Amino acid sequence: MQPETTSQKTLVQCFQRRPDSCWSVNSQEHHKREEALVNLFTETGMSTRLCEQPSFRKFSSLLKPTFKTPGAARLNGLIGAKMDTAKQQLKEIIKEARKLMLCVDGWSKRGLTASFMGVSACFYHPPGGKVHHVLLNLHRMEHPHTGEATACCIDQTLDAWNIGEDRVLLVVADNGANIVKAVRMLRHEDLGVPQAQPGGPGDGQHEQWMESDSEEESDEGEESIGFDGEHNKFQRMSCLAHTLQLTLKDAMKHPSADSLIVKARKLVHAIRKSSVANEELIKRCGKTLVRDCSTRWNSTYDMLKRLLDIRAELNQLLEELGMDTLLASDWAKMENLIKLFEPFPIHTDQLQSDSQSLSQVVPCLLNLEAHLQMNLRNQLA
Repeated sequence: MQPETTSQKTLVQCFQRRPDSCWSVNSQEHHKREEALVNLFTETGMSTRLCEQPSFRKFSSLLKPTFKTPGAARLNGLIGAKMDTAKQQLKEIIKEARKLMLCVDGWSKRGLTASFMGVSACFYHPPGGKVHHVLLNLHRMEHPHTGEATACCIDQTLDAWNIGEDRVLLVVADNGANIVKAVRMLRHEDLGVPQAQPGGPGDGQHEQWMESDSEEESDEGEESIGFDGEHNKFQRMSCLAHTLQLTLKDAMKHPSADSLIVKARKLVHAIRKSSVANEELIKRCGKTLVRDCSTRWNSTYDMLKRLLDIRAELNQLLEELGMDTLLASDWAKMENLIKLFEPFPIHTDQLQSDSQSLSQVVPCLLNLEAHLQMNLRNQLA
């Protein structure tokens, strides 16, 4: 009887052997699951470091033992490659657009730890027959947020996307003095030394909308928008949603409205700083009071609206805790203010969405005008 012999594996076969029968990293099945992970992180915004967690690897292994979960470095590389491909495809689409409208705005993280300037473009793509609104660049800006720094952000974005100045139909932005100066500098090609740094993705902190460093609105007259000659270059159009918010701010500076808002703000602060009052209020109505913020649109309206919504539960709680509430005349005045301001937040939300167009502007303005006239007639009656 001859002894059994086993064939010896070659060196190449030893290297090709996968532990635990995992798929090869070059196999189609492995690529499909890597792509699914890339889509997961790009669409949800979660950190790729999740793949480094033992619990996530165990979960992935239980779903498909033959799939070896890639690390964060591998996924970051795949995400970068996918972004480069998408950017190149977008460049080809932009190249086929006749005219573009640029949208420029800035905001800061909570705590003012970092400031950013976003530049997006809205355009019609003739071959595809679609309207596109895309983010072109997100610049990290250092203080001060001057007109020169803003102009450099816009100029760097146009260069990066190969967009000629003759293709920019309008620059839509707020009425800040720095953006007005930036557009004027672009028009005359008088750019200074760049003061902005292109920034990457944030670190996961919440962000809030905020005015740029030059909060004061510009009162300087702008040249009328024309579509011929040299003045066609870099024309600015004020954002209607921002203009509506400026109108609300001016209205709230009226002495009677301002005094009520100050009282409401103090009441909200007193409740929010008391853990006992705050928890008890949530138990009774499932809601808490809302603080307003000067840089967050509609926040003062939301604060007053929430006070009215939970007025009964709030007054009962204040009485039990021995805290002062608002006078009956203040509550009545608050109701009138809410009725007066109610359409403004609604139209602001409508006009700042991507699905709206210029055809919505006139109906919104007519509705606001009719609302104000009706309110005036009711007061005079």
